Amino acid sequence: MNDKPNFLFFMPETLRADAVFGPKKHRAQTPVMDKLAEEGVAFAQCFSQMSLCSPSHCSMFTDLYPHTLGHCSLR
Repeated sequence: MNDKPNFLFFMPETLRADAVFGPKKHRAQTPVMDKLAEEGVAFAQCFSQMSLCSPSHCSMFTDLYPHTLGHCSLR
């Protein structure tokens, strides 16, 4: 048996939370994402360092603010 934990970072690009986790009547049907959330860890309150996805992803993986390395746009 492998004692090392498995991590899956699922970061869909430009996805509104209410489209997936909002009221069932109005949200998209996402059975695979629902199963991932049920079997793993899902965070109900998260904060982003920037409103754009790419700089925010850079911040998450480098532990630095986006402007520190110049990642302030989509380019």
